[in-house]
Amino acid sequence: MKLTLDILKPALAEIEKIVWFLGYHAFSLILLLVIIDFIFGGVVFYNNVFMAEQAEPKVSGSILKFDVKTYYQVLIDMQARAQGKGNLKVSQPDLSE
Repeated sequence: MKLTLDILKPALAEIEKIVWFLGYHAFSLILLLVIIDFIFGGVVFYNNVFMAEQAEPKVSGSILKFDVKTYYQVLIDMQARAQGKGNLKVSQPDLSE
């Protein structure tokens, strides 16, 4: 059985017509694509800028609590590692309030 392009000729003719039409009207096509790009960019800009300003910020139910004693312990450990010795003594400030 010999495969011929006779089957594909009608489809290729239609594709060729579309390509030639777009080639003849290239300026209009580019102008249309630029307008679509402006519309799409405007929608994205509006959603990310204006709608973000109008939306209420989401507040979590828990409040972050800073533990000063843990902070100073981590600070002491980091200073000890920086000195290369594990027996570095750093005085911890009085945190009784």
